[in-house]
Amino acid sequence: MARMYADNLVLKYEAHHAIFGAKDLPESLRLFFLVILTSIAWLMRAGIILDFFYGVKALISGQWFICLGHWFALNCLLEGFFWAKDSRNDKIPKAILEEKQKQNQIPAETKQS
Repeated sequence: MARMYADNLVLKYEAHHAIFGAKDLPESLRLFFLVILTSIAWLMRAGIILDFFYGVKALISGQWFICLGHWFALNCLLEGFFWAKDSRNDKIPKAILEEKQKQNQIPAETKQS
């Protein structure tokens, strides 16, 4: 956990230094949006934690409808968080694209008939 905070602190320092130094506009704009995405990810983490604890509270008190609402909200927050998170894992998209290409290919025997 301390490593994550240290990495974020270094990223925040470098990004703000580059944004306000503004010698290269595309680079400073990229870093600006990186800062915005990082702050949105932290806000979503806070929402996920709050929603989780309110959902557990509703579960313990027997408010099933409220608990169901918190479950759906938690799923939406997690989906939003993973959209804001930069995973950069090229293996998964490549595997999905290869699988789709295999499914879309028509065998040679069926093309001739």
